[in-house]
Amino acid sequence: MRVTFAEHHPYIFTALMEVAVFVAYTIAGIIVHSGKLDLLVLIVANGLLAILIATLLTKWTWWRRAGFEAPRHRRDLLYYLILLIPVALNVIPSRIVGNPDDLLRTLANAYGNPRYLLLALIATLLVGFAEEGIFRGLMFQAILPRGVWKAVIITSLLFGLTHSVNLLHGQSAVVTAIQISYALAIGFVATALVATKGLIWPLVVAHFLTDFTGLPSPAVSVTVHGVLVDAGMVIIFIVFGIYLLLRHRLAQPVDSSTEQVR
Repeated sequence: MRVTFAEHHPYIFTALMEVAVFVAYTIAGIIVHSGKLDLLVLIVANGLLAILIATLLTKWTWWRRAGFEAPRHRRDLLYYLILLIPVALNVIPSRIVGNPDDLLRTLANAYGNPRYLLLALIATLLVGFAEEGIFRGLMFQAILPRGVWKAVIITSLLFGLTHSVNLLHGQSAVVTAIQISYALAIGFVATALVATKGLIWPLVVAHFLTDFTGLPSPAVSVTVHGVLVDAGMVIIFIVFGIYLLLRHRLAQPVDSSTEQVR
């Protein structure tokens, strides 16, 4: 079987993919600051990344390997429900989680515009596919032969650090630090789910729903309640991810010929 570049040079490949993401998002941010429509820019940037991902998955026949397949057991889908917690937090009209009391009205007004609704659907679907496809798909599968724990930790760290690009777009250091921590944690549990359940498409769906419900939300200021909620979610995601990985390892038969979580 022909060894792909990603398998032969997993860390170089991962670094190149990270650079591609940073370049795409940095250029998109610069264009948005110049006065262009942000959703259209988001669509173009993530559309290009999506084309790159689809091309590599097709060329290397990695679609099923990456997790775009039916679940082995339907009950496995239940584990992915944890990723819907951010969706619920996005639509709760509560100042405790940092949302205004009229949040639902804000969402309804934003998506009451057909053009905005269509652009938002396309943009958030592309973001979900692009980011999951790169970090939990290509990067993870490239590093996986070197060890599952290593693949999970490296891709999660890179996913979190990618959000530091928001500093270039004028976002405050405090908000960015919180965002990096949150992204790292949710990236950790998402990658652990792929490692143990073998499915990536539920991540794409959850990522899409999270971004779609959060896109029209007004800018949220940093509050004590909000920070505590985020910190709680970080702990939940990390603990659940570790649980999945340890449980999967213990469930493997003690056989040197069987792939185990290392």
